[in-house]
Amino acid sequence: MSLKSGKHICVVTPPSNGWFCESSTGTAGLRLPLEITSGECKGTLCEYVGWLSHAALPRTVKTLVEVFGWDRNLDALGKLLDSGPFVGKECEITVEDEEYNGKTYPKIKWLNRVGGGARMLAKDGIAALVAKLSKEVMSVQLDDDAPKPKVKTPDPDLDLERDAIPFLVPFIAGLGTLISLGC
Repeated sequence: MSLKSGKHICVVTPPSNGWFCESSTGTAGLRLPLEITSGECKGTLCEYVGWLSHAALPRTVKTLVEVFGWDRNLDALGKLLDSGPFVGKECEITVEDEEYNGKTYPKIKWLNRVGGGARMLAKDGIAALVAKLSKEVMSVQLDDDAPKPKVKTPDPDLDLERDAIPFLVPFIAGLGTLISLGC
């Protein structure tokens, strides 16, 4: 069976050659061999790699701590070839199709605790979240937030000739006054 897009429950299997790997460009990674334990892909073997580059390291560590309760002891992992703190533990992977060199391949995008990565918040947690983010949420600019220019629409009941007369009356009256003064 091959890996397919979607969410899959897995168990970490013992690594055959240690926990570490390296990309073709030299980026170090911590690899987790996985076996899907349910659904149509049951029995499929795959591998999750948590990259250890400067930019990816915080995300990798956070994921492994949250999902497996890892103690962050990298040195201990380095000494283990076919056992370790992850073996036998369950997780959930999210697989998405990714295009590479004109072909589409399934790729593990996310590793989470079984049941997903989100957790419910207690009332005090919700209050803290709202207090923390309210200003930021309100400050997000959306395209619809920009003021729209007001466009004057012609009034179909407007009679321009009739409307022009009131402006002429004071003018004509003013001319009459000038003439009577003898200017």
